[in-house]
Amino acid sequence: MHSYLKRHYIYIFSFLIPAFSLLFYFMYRGAYPFGKSSLLTVDLGQQYIDFFAYFKQNILTHPTNLIYSFSKALGGDMLGVSAYYLISPLNIILLLFPQQLLPVAIYLISILKFGFAGLTAAIFFKRSKLQRGPLTIAYAVSFALMSYLIVNHFNLMWLDAVIVLPLVCLYVPQFFKQKYSIAFSIWLAIAILLNYYIGYMIVIFVTLYFIFQAALYFRNWSRLFRQTWHFFLSGLAAVLTSSVLLLPTLFALSESKGQYTIQHIKWQIEYAPYKLMLKLIMGSFNFDQMSTGQANIFVGSLAIFGFLFFFTLRQIPLRAKITAAFITIFLIVSLFFEPFDLFWHGFQFPVWYPYRFSFVVSFWLLILSAYSFHFIETVNRLQIALALVFTGILGALAFWQIKNVNFIEKDQIFITVLLMLLMLVLLTLKTNRAVGISTIITVVTTIELAGNLIFSLNNITYLNESDFTDYTSQLVSGAEAVKQKANATFYRIGKTYERTKNDPMQANYNGGSQFNSMMEPALTHFYGRMGQDKGDGFVTYNNGTIFTDALLDMRYFMQQRTENTLPKNALTPNTVFKNVASRPDLSEYNTIDVLPLQTIHYNPMTLPIAFVADRQILRAKQYVDFPLAQQESWFHAINPNFNQPLFEPNNYQIKRHNLRLKKKSIGQDYVKINPKKTAMLELTFVPRTDDPYYLTWGSSLNNKLVSLTINNQDLQLEDSYDNPLVYGVADQQQGQPITIKITLKKNNLWLDNISINRFNMALFKNWINQTQDTALKQVQTTPTSISGSINVKTNQQLMMTTIPYSKGWHLTVDGKAHKIKRIQQTFLGAELNPGQHKIKFSYRPPLLVLGASLSFLGILLVIILELINRKSH
Repeated sequence: MHSYLKRHYIYIFSFLIPAFSLLFYFMYRGAYPFGKSSLLTVDLGQQYIDFFAYFKQNILTHPTNLIYSFSKALGGDMLGVSAYYLISPLNIILLLFPQQLLPVAIYLISILKFGFAGLTAAIFFKRSKLQRGPLTIAYAVSFALMSYLIVNHFNLMWLDAVIVLPLVCLYVPQFFKQKYSIAFSIWLAIAILLNYYIGYMIVIFVTLYFIFQAALYFRNWSRLFRQTWHFFLSGLAAVLTSSVLLLPTLFALSESKGQYTIQHIKWQIEYAPYKLMLKLIMGSFNFDQMSTGQANIFVGSLAIFGFLFFFTLRQIPLRAKITAAFITIFLIVSLFFEPFDLFWHGFQFPVWYPYRFSFVVSFWLLILSAYSFHFIETVNRLQIALALVFTGILGALAFWQIKNVNFIEKDQIFITVLLMLLMLVLLTLKTNRAVGISTIITVVTTIELAGNLIFSLNNITYLNESDFTDYTSQLVSGAEAVKQKANATFYRIGKTYERTKNDPMQANYNGGSQFNSMMEPALTHFYGRMGQDKGDGFVTYNNGTIFTDALLDMRYFMQQRTENTLPKNALTPNTVFKNVASRPDLSEYNTIDVLPLQTIHYNPMTLPIAFVADRQILRAKQYVDFPLAQQESWFHAINPNFNQPLFEPNNYQIKRHNLRLKKKSIGQDYVKINPKKTAMLELTFVPRTDDPYYLTWGSSLNNKLVSLTINNQDLQLEDSYDNPLVYGVADQQQGQPITIKITLKKNNLWLDNISINRFNMALFKNWINQTQDTALKQVQTTPTSISGSINVKTNQQLMMTTIPYSKGWHLTVDGKAHKIKRIQQTFLGAELNPGQHKIKFSYRPPLLVLGASLSFLGILLVIILELINRKSH
């Protein structure tokens, strides 16, 4: 054992130091099981944790759910989502933990990923012979605890490819020693497969690194041409090998996020470049930096000084220094020049987490630094002067700008400068034979990087463990209660409470909400037209109407209990559930189960996933800002036999509190009379019937501007959305005054798209009874197929579904392939001849077969290149 530790201590410590740094920090923060906190924050708590739960529930039992899922809003491709979020090999750890302990599993996965980052970096610096001894550990720790990984510790899906980066770069020099590198092809393919987004950035950086190595090893142009050709073929083999996931994912991107690609590039500087230097201060990070900050490039003073010294080395050829200088300029300019920034991000501006490629900048600094201390035995006067000048400029700039930025404090500057000066003293004492000094340098580097970890993450708040576990247990119990009562093979579930928009994935049911960077725009537009919260990357189905419930087969609803008398329990609905919906119209449905904290409703008035509709649906008018008019349009188009209005406007009164209309205002433009006092608008009306009544609500009235109360019930509004919404405000309340209060959070308010409308329940019941008779019968479903029989009575009718349109869907009618029609730019449909038909929809990810074929060719190419290598040797 002693002999083994002596031989491998570099790898062991390179793994353990980053891993235990993260472990000890979150123990200090009280992460469960060491306290009441968790690692859940921002997108990890609002998005990824639900994907992980979905992965855990389906990977062994229903793996095809990872190809397509009706838990993704109304349904959508999951292969691209899985390739981006769920492909990490360490996710297998999730299977070892019960669902309520998934935050603990994530804790363990995070610790392991930071450890592996240190390990792969150690392998790179040692095997490339750039470093040896304790200093190898210093560089490994600098890579594993660089600011990029620290501040993105919750973006777990990015970390795997970053971990593999050193292994990809390790084999680049082989192209200058032999023809091809099978190891390079394999590791580059793995990097792309682990995360195509980060893999794309790695491909760019590896190309730059090859150019640098070419400058180091240059002999003649003909030899360089052959080496470049070998590099290209090996890279091509890697890309081809990864095509089985890459091509279907690229297609999914083209149908979703790819539609937001920037068409016109602005040749502009994004911020004053000197601000980038402030990110070299320890802990220069806070919550605001997540959305609009500068690049996170802190990597420690050893890397910075070594990088500066690189350009003073006589042992490095001038052509290599010039090449390194141009690469450095390109990388640094990419951190503030918009065209280069967009290039690294695939010509799409990131939504939060800017400069996601900055890990390559930190790695580049470490590489050049390692070259420096590979050659430098003692630091000379010029190098000392360079280090002192840089340290002085950094400190002075930080103190000068401290009042203009909110992510650095004086103590951070003092500690940063002191540790830089200490590092410089140690470097003046270091020689290549001074193992003791190298060990101290490694210790100081660890302190420096650990300090950056503490300062950076102390500015972030984390979700309490109980907030996740209490809610999740209730959500799952509600979904399980529905599944036990369900009498159909396919249905969707709505609810009036929410923790995240990915709750359907957390509890593994077909819902109507989703937060996903790969959300299809056509579906978000549909939600917006129907009056549901939506944005570029999310949709929410909380405040539907009786009509949209029926259309989308929202057959069951889970609602938090509101009775005054509840079972004795430490938990109450108010402490567990966040109320996000106003659905008094749920009283129209049947209550089928009552749980301790929630009630389960059954909606008998829904259409199945496929039904017969009139061809007028193809021509139904689209409304952008009038959701009830849009619903009315679809109502009449699906079944034109009904020509009475479904929604009828209802008068209401407005009472102002500390508000007045602006002078020369157009519409309802209000301003506070006394800015220091509370201001409120009070809308009141008295329902004329027991029918449901709905409020339409403007797109400008979000949680940042106003709060909303309906009949003394507070509603949690979205922080942002870009369409008018619909809220239920009354049902079975004829003659009872209804009060809606809008309280301002700012000094003014534009009240747009406000109306109150009665829903004609008698008309709707006649409509649903007729339309249900045309529904799909004998329905059979799997995660990727839906089949049944349907009867089309006339040539004026067609089959309509509420399956979101995708080119991956294929239809057979009576056993023969049939053309699919896109209905209202949103759903699948088909024109069928009159008569009884057996239909089957099947989903296959587009380009999957082509991708698998190219992957086979890629593997074949790797084998051929390796055989050529062996023959040449």
